[in-house]
Amino acid sequence: MEISDHAVVFGPEASVASAVRRLAAPVTASSQAVRLMRDLAAHNDLWLTGTRPLLAAQAPSIELDKDLKGYSAAIELGEGMKFEARLDFSDSTAAQRMLAAIRQKQIPPETAVHFSTELDATSVRLA
Repeated sequence: MEISDHAVVFGPEASVASAVRRLAAPVTASSQAVRLMRDLAAHNDLWLTGTRPLLAAQAPSIELDKDLKGYSAAIELGEGMKFEARLDFSDSTAAQRMLAAIRQKQIPPETAVHFSTELDATSVRLA
């Protein structure tokens, strides 16, 4: 079934009817993930975001914190390259635990690369 000049829906009748209803419905408030993606895209040249299951599937050899929910990373190539990563956890205690572990393993001061770390509710931000 053609629903616009740029969209076609096909499949079982019930699925098509459901898809058409969803597409015709007014836009609702964006989810947190959509807001994050829009913000990353607006302020960075390259960015990515994902969930714990996605990261586990992409990097099965990495042992992930059990409370990790998601992650994002962004790079701005403008005046000097800027990098930011964010790790999202299920609660503030897990985020605090990760922040302490990261700070314990910080890069030595004599290295050319440095980053800052901060806690933001249930997230750890590295920049």
